[in-house]
Amino acid sequence: MSDYKRALVFIFLLVIIAIAIVYVGFSMNSLDNSMAEISDNISNGDKEYNDAVNLINNKNYDEALEKALYASDDFNKSSRDLSDIQNGSYNFNEVHKEYLATAIDEVELKQDAASNLVHAIYYFKNNDNSTGSSYGNKANSLMDEAIQYQNARNKLVNDNPNLFR
Repeated sequence: MSDYKRALVFIFLLVIIAIAIVYVGFSMNSLDNSMAEISDNISNGDKEYNDAVNLINNKNYDEALEKALYASDDFNKSSRDLSDIQNGSYNFNEVHKEYLATAIDEVELKQDAASNLVHAIYYFKNNDNSTGSSYGNKANSLMDEAIQYQNARNKLVNDNPNLFR
């Protein structure tokens, strides 16, 4: 093979490597942006959920229901977005895979908690305090479990600052 052909092959390989590096960098930036948005949605859902609980305690069931439904919407959006990422063409390392799995578990529990809270509110509004309390206790238990996943997710970020922005 002539020197000219070798040079062309070498340049071609460099271009392919450069394209791969740019693609991986773009994918990770896209992933970072998506995860930031998901994290914001989870935080918003948490706030709405906590507001709903406070409103229930004050027997303001209509506003509590509105807040619980907003929380549910935020958690559902996070779940859909996490699913999209999981099914996407990202090349995850093990820490990102663990983060994603932990976030999915967290959000699923928070979705269930919000759903139970909505049921509790309906029963409280209809003066069925026993059933309402049962759903409320279940919501509280699910949220406590979800917080364990949230703490694990936050620990992954804190332990791996070079992998998360």
